[in-house]
Formats: sequence, C-alpha cells, structure tokens
Amino acid sequence: MRAAQSSSSGRHTQQDANSWPVGRGRALAWLTVVLLMAFAFGANGLNTEPIWADELYSLTNMGVFDPPYSPEQIINSITTYSSDHVPLYYLLGSVWAQLVGWTQVSMRMFSVLCGVLMIAWLYRLSTEVFCRRTGLIAALLMTTSAYVILFFHDIRMYTMLLWLFAMQAWLYWRLAHARQESRLYWLAFFASALALLYTHVFSLLVFALLGLYHLLFAPRSARWLRLLTVWGLSGLLFLPYLPTLFTAIALAAENVKVTTAAASIPELIYNFAFLLLNGQDLLIPLFAGIVIYSLWRARSGVAWKFTLLSLAVLLLITLLNEAVGIIPVKRMRYFLILWIPFVMICAFALTSMPRWHRATFLFALIWIFAGYQFYRSQQLLDYIGGMQKARLHPPIHEYTDALRGKARAEDFLLGFSFVDYVNTVYKFGDSVIDYYTDAQLGIDGAFIPWRWSDERLMNDLVRKIDRHPYILLAYHPNDLKKNHEDVYEYIATRYDGCEAVIDREDLFIQRFVNPLAGCQREYQPIHFENGIIIVDRFGEYDAAKDLFRIVTGWEVASDQQLDQYNISIQLLDSEREKYWQRDWHLYNRILKWQELEFQPTRQLAPGLYRLMVILYDRDTGEKVAGIDLTSGETGQLLPLLTVSVEA
Repeated sequence: MRAAQSSSSGRHTQQDANSWPVGRGRALAWLTVVLLMAFAFGANGLNTEPIWADELYSLTNMGVFDPPYSPEQIINSITTYSSDHVPLYYLLGSVWAQLVGWTQVSMRMFSVLCGVLMIAWLYRLSTEVFCRRTGLIAALLMTTSAYVILFFHDIRMYTMLLWLFAMQAWLYWRLAHARQESRLYWLAFFASALALLYTHVFSLLVFALLGLYHLLFAPRSARWLRLLTVWGLSGLLFLPYLPTLFTAIALAAENVKVTTAAASIPELIYNFAFLLLNGQDLLIPLFAGIVIYSLWRARSGVAWKFTLLSLAVLLLITLLNEAVGIIPVKRMRYFLILWIPFVMICAFALTSMPRWHRATFLFALIWIFAGYQFYRSQQLLDYIGGMQKARLHPPIHEYTDALRGKARAEDFLLGFSFVDYVNTVYKFGDSVIDYYTDAQLGIDGAFIPWRWSDERLMNDLVRKIDRHPYILLAYHPNDLKKNHEDVYEYIATRYDGCEAVIDREDLFIQRFVNPLAGCQREYQPIHFENGIIIVDRFGEYDAAKDLFRIVTGWEVASDQQLDQYNISIQLLDSEREKYWQRDWHLYNRILKWQELEFQPTRQLAPGLYRLMVILYDRDTGEKVAGIDLTSGETGQLLPLLTVSVEA
C-alpha cells in the first residue's frame, strides 16, 4: 500500500488512513495506553537515586534553602549562579514546590508531568502533520526512548522544553494551514513561543526549524505575515535577557575548551543517531534504510521537507559546536530538542511501509527491547554527564525519609559513602548532603568515604564532625563498611551513646551526644531581639583545673550580623561581681557550635557562680536584649551556665 502525500499537509491517502488503527475512538484508547506507559516509566525510580549536582542547582535557584523565593530572588539567583539559563522553569518549579513540597519525588514529578504532556502533544502534532497512526507510533517511540526517559527523572527543564516544542509546532501547523483561527489559539501560540524562549536557549533551534519551513514552504496569506509578527513580538520580549545569555555562553565555551574537548561533527552525528535508536548500532542503517525507502515512496510532500529541515538543523548544531565548542559527548542532552522531529520521521517511515502494521509491530518491539536493554546498561552512563555520579551516592534520601519527624534541629547526620564528592560544596555554597539534611530536615550532616582509613580517616572525621555535640550515626547493619569499626570507636569514645532513632533490618541510626550534655536533657535556647539565637548551651566546671567548659550553638538571621555583632562572656558571683570577661567577634568560629574553655585568674571561692553572655554592636557598643526561654529571664545580660563551687 503506497503512502502518498499531499503537498499541503503531507497526510496519507484516505485508503491508507482507514487502515488500523485510525478511528478516533480507537486511536485515543491506544494513546491512553501509551500515556500510562509514559507515566509508569517516568514515575518508576523517582526515589531510587539521590539528586545530582545539576538538580541541586535547579533546586537552589528555586529557593529550596530559604523558601519561598520571590520571582525577583529566583531571577537574581539564576543571573548570579546559572547565567547560561533562563528563568521560566525555575519560576514554575518554585510554585510547584510550594504546592507539593521539596522532596526529590515531588520535584521530579514535575518533569514526569511535563514528559507525559509532551507525549500527548507529540501525538497531536504527528497526527496533524501525517495521520493518527503515525501519531500513535511517534508517541510510542518517544515513550520507550531510553535517553529521553532519563530526563523524566531529572529536576531539569528538558521535558518541559520538549513539551513546549510539541505544543508550539502543533499550534503553528494549525494556524499556518488555516485549520484554526480563534483568538485563543493565537494567544496560545504567542504564549508557547515566549515560554520556549524563557525555558532554554536551545529553543532557538525550534524557531530555526519552524522558521525555515515557514519561509520556504508555508502558504502565503495574511496568516503567514501574522505568524512572523507573533514570533517577532515574542523575540522582542526576550531581548532583555540576551546580554546575560551571550556572556554566559561565551564563558561556558571557554570553560569547556579548557576542561574537556568538544566532540567533532562525525562524533556528534553518530552519538545522536546511537542515542535516538536506543543504543543499537544495527538500528542505525536499518532505520536509515526504512526512512530513505519511505521518502522514495512518498516522492514529495511534507515528509521530504520535514526530513531535510530536520537534517539542516542537526547540521547547524554540529557546525555551531565546531565553532564554539560547548558540546562534549556527555552533553548530548543539548540534542534532545531534535528528538521530536526525528522520532516523527521514524514513525512516518514505519507507518508508510507496505503492510505497515505487521512491520511496524516488529520494529516497535525491537525498539522497545533495545530501549529497555540500553536503559539498564552501563553504556548509557557515558552520555549523561554528572548524572551518573548520583549512582555512587549513598541512599541519603532513605535516611531523610526515615528521620522525618524524628531528627532534632541540633542533630548532625553522619554516614558512609563510596566517594567524598557527595560532600562537595558547589558554587551556591551548598552540597547534595545539604539538600537532604538542611533543606529536608533542618539539620547538618556529612558522609565519610568508607575506603579511607588510618590518619586520613581520623583527619576527615575531625574536620567533618568539627564541634557538633549531637551526632546521628547512620549505617546499614547488614552491610557494615570496612572502616565502620574505626568510625564507631572514634565517636563512642568521645560521645555518650543514646537511643536508637531508627532500628530496622536495613537501616540503623543511633544518637550520640557530647558528655557535657547528656542524653535526657532539654534544649535551653536564648533568643535575642535582633533574630540571633543561641539554640542551646551546656557545660561544666572542672574544679581540679579551675576550668569552665561551655558549648554553645548559634544561629543568625542574616550573614550581615556576623560582622555587626560581638559576644562578651563574663563570670559573675552571687553578688554579681565580675571575676573576668572575654570578648569575641561573632564570626570568630562561634557558628554553628563552639566549645570554649575559660580558666579564671584565681581559684574560685565556694559559692554560686553564673557564666553570662552579652551580645552587642561592635561599632556602637549597644547591647541587644534577649530572653532565656528556659527560665523566662530577660535582659541584656543572660545566663549560659550556673554552677555551685563547693568548699
């Protein structure tokens, strides 16, 4: 059966269109199955792996560490830390987070939603350009593309970009070919064009593809000029962002050339085909042959135009990369924008063959099986950049889920990791660990590489635990790491072991506390009027050494306060006579926890003594009033520790 094309829309002939399954009701039923598959594949594994660095960038730009961010704060964050990106995804992600929360599952679900919408609009677009059966096959091929499904799990803008591409192209096709004239469609066309520009810089390739078609092949009419006008208006509204974007792209190009060689044109084209066809080299010549045969049968029409323009845009990307050099093999995600046209071409080819339903069924099975194998293979990791590092992270999300409602604000989570870069502080000043501990639980944490030992291990423990008085040691009872015993011994000899917070076969988390505090004590916070807080304080007096040991935990309302205020600690007797005084800058290693030792200048006489704290402005000397939430005492001189010295 020959799949003839009309010159205007490229639809199959009526005889071809009446073949299975093109009835609208039946097509929608099959589409529903495909969409459910897309949701199942996308939602599966959202909580399997921790987030990776780029996801952390997204979350930080959205305001995860200080929610809610205003639109102005989000834009300022992007221009400061991620200036090669544009803000729409982050703005919508912030709103989404305020509705459903900041967990990795809820935030990744936004990408799943955009991915499912993309599949639905790809069906509509392919149906509009070709026919319903091509739309169904295109939706199926995209749903089972291993490389695309990766981004269903990613807190990034790529599935949103693909969705907006499919929507913009579908709206363009209907308007350009006079299938729709309502104002609502024109408004949606303008909104989707503007949204594309503000989602990712590579959306310009969408306009290159559609623009070339419009200039070369679209019917000339009043609508032809109106479509150009709408595109031009959306471009004008994007102009304010261009200077920032061009500067960032230039810096990115310079950085890539220094750190890693950009892929050559043959490498990029091969890797694109390899990923598009689910990692199977044999499918490349096979599908190339099917496409060429189908185009030969079509002779003319939209399929030829669509294929040639898609190849032109593919070549354009490779030539730009040759000049600028920003796409190494691990950044093949920049080619994702081309998945839509090339999947449509593959779907057209499969549905244009004689006895297409049998051949298509066979090739679809091969495609799906190849996608499943490729998704599970280690080879796919070569193309996903830093995303692969998340697979080496410990299951931090499992610890976070288990500790919800059980962790205290003063706790410090300590676990074991295969590599140390899980603790890496990125350009925002936060690490992946911070997302799970600080943003999710409101605590601090770090992980110890389980391969480290001896002096290197001890130095790392001292550095990471620092002065934290409350430790949550997390590990898997059935999978003890080789340096577990050394870590446990280090903590057990310096802290008192308290209750097991989590006691399961697959996870054990025990709380350890500074011996000066004890396991059963209640926190004793002090709140100052300017927002600075002593979250807790405790200590002891060592009579043999005539020595006070005091531990304090501090938090500030803003970083500016670190340079603005000083601390004065004074020892008073029962008559409020001052024995001695020591002052510090607030920034002088007081935050977050500080263990200090004070040795009086003479042996203390028997009696009651109070260690007091004063917070004051370092320039004016003005003292800040506060309240001891334990005793209710207020004033500018507040107690840290009360001790009785015996005779």
